[in-house]
Amino acid sequence: MADFVFRISPYIISGSYTSSRIGQFVREWGDRFMLIADPVLEDFGTVEKIEASLKERGINYFKFDEIPEITDTELIAQVLKLARDACVHGVISVGGTRTSSLARAVAALFNEQRYIYDFIDSEAEAAAPIPYITVPTTSSNSFLFTDSIPIVDARTGQIRILKTHKNLCRLAIYDPNLPVSLTDKQLTLMIFHTLCIAGEAYLSQKANFFSDTIAGKSIELLGFALGDVPVTTSSATSKQQFAMDGGCMAALAAGCSSAGIASLLAQAISARHKLSPSLIVSILLPHLIEDAASYKKERLIHIANILNIAPETSSADAAVSLLCETVRNKMAQTDLPSRLADLSLTMEQLATCIGDLGKTDTIQGFYRSISEDDLFDLVKRAF
Repeated sequence: MADFVFRISPYIISGSYTSSRIGQFVREWGDRFMLIADPVLEDFGTVEKIEASLKERGINYFKFDEIPEITDTELIAQVLKLARDACVHGVISVGGTRTSSLARAVAALFNEQRYIYDFIDSEAEAAAPIPYITVPTTSSNSFLFTDSIPIVDARTGQIRILKTHKNLCRLAIYDPNLPVSLTDKQLTLMIFHTLCIAGEAYLSQKANFFSDTIAGKSIELLGFALGDVPVTTSSATSKQQFAMDGGCMAALAAGCSSAGIASLLAQAISARHKLSPSLIVSILLPHLIEDAASYKKERLIHIANILNIAPETSSADAAVSLLCETVRNKMAQTDLPSRLADLSLTMEQLATCIGDLGKTDTIQGFYRSISEDDLFDLVKRAF
């Protein structure tokens, strides 16, 4: 098991309507911020509530919400200039992973004189970041508390990794009222993605006793959200609450352990083809379980037990088989695609994405040593 090094960061607040108090919380880091918001949220009044809280507390801010489907290096450079010109004290993001990645990159590079291309996929350390505050509207962010930000190289369309300081995120506010705009299918997809994040952290060679504990609790909460685990807490707790609490813990587990194969492959495919990472991860998940069974079978059995999928008396093979079958059945019940081919992708396109991932310094810390050939075999089985 990997050595365990723990730093008390970030400050996490979770609960209903906590996002409406953001103006109170951010004063610790300044009074002038850049607010980066997913434009989709405007239709649901989410951003308006955040802005109202900032105004009530006398926080100066300006909003950027012209966010395309992909966060690439040129967009980051553009937004970074806006933030510097405004001399902000910190960056706030409201939205999912693409909004978070943009805001994190701006906060990470704000005090840096060199260009972004000097840092992607390199060990060069940037200057100290400015505070980053996040209000996630989804639970599925593998990289939020890690030192890596997946971004797209605007010159090539390839996935690249921007390395950051560990303490970049100062505050995360998880409000279960924010994902209520999701359809049942979108919510199920998000839960599957989050379950994969927790599972990858638990299976990783970088796992430690702390990440194991956090990942295990995350899996239990996500089981409540899926309806597979009997609820032992208040029956009034919503699926969104379980999903957001499970997402917070999954992100923490990944930060203390590592992101995994499915999460990174999904980012590489999404970079090239603008597809939902959650959809890609969900398709890869049962194939990931089958592959990991040869290396981390005892841990997969424990996951099956937590999710109430297999009794403790089940054989190892039966427990793993039931785990895969449950994932596939739930995807079918929700009318979600089960093969990568269903996304109108070719094996040639997927091979290019695998090559992109192979050029990054990310193929480490998984449940086993893995090469590009191994990744190709995994994708071929999911195709």
